[in-house]
Amino acid sequence: MSACGGESSQKGERPSTHDLHRSIATIRVGPDKYPFLVHKELICHHSHFFRGAFSGGFEEAEAGAISLPEDDVEVFKVFERWLYTEDFHCSTGTSNVYLHLAKVYCFGDKVGIRALKHGALDALRENVLNANDVPIESDLTNFVWQNTVAQSSLRKLLVDLFTYRVAAEDVENDILAYPTEFIADVTILNMKRLQYAEDVVPYEHDATQYYECDGTSSTRRLRNDTVGKLESEGAPKAANLILWQTDKKPGNSSIGSKKIQR
Repeated sequence: MSACGGESSQKGERPSTHDLHRSIATIRVGPDKYPFLVHKELICHHSHFFRGAFSGGFEEAEAGAISLPEDDVEVFKVFERWLYTEDFHCSTGTSNVYLHLAKVYCFGDKVGIRALKHGALDALRENVLNANDVPIESDLTNFVWQNTVAQSSLRKLLVDLFTYRVAAEDVENDILAYPTEFIADVTILNMKRLQYAEDVVPYEHDATQYYECDGTSSTRRLRNDTVGKLESEGAPKAANLILWQTDKKPGNSSIGSKKIQR
């Protein structure tokens, strides 16, 4: 693990067993307010988000309760397990494991816990490699691009996966369903591959390249003026370019039913 791989926004040492018996907080998650009981000192130790929430002077917080109506119960279960074990575990049996992992990543970003984000990135990457498939659904990319910033390592990983694993025929009929910025990112990465004739698949090697340190991504960034230029020219033009370059790249794979044929 990299030097920043397991860090969070914690302050000082992890609370002792004695400290954990002081108070229990109730976190009500989702529109149905599913209740989770957690140790207040522990959750505040790991997350600046919860430290701020419990010290904000709101009546509910002073009573030891917080509501997260927009968050996902299954995602919070992953967080709760990590909170007490510092071990990332996410079931791959969910109907859309990639979207689920993306939600875990975004929750980790929201509450300021990098280790949770890194766990989601590792699990997504490992699932792709072990199952020999790839997340190509537009609902996944739309969710990620709507809920992350431009420097997001999750964006970087999805762009890499899409660029190196997706065949043009698998997406050409609905390419415009993808976010314009996503199309621009993949287009530029394909241009670099053609320009430098390099075909080293990044996600198959060092997973820590997608980790973040001190709140910033350790991966390459896309220049905003380049993205803006592509957007000003219109998504269809960028979409045509990405499809042409996907066809042109060497060793192009055919996914079929989302399975890679090597």
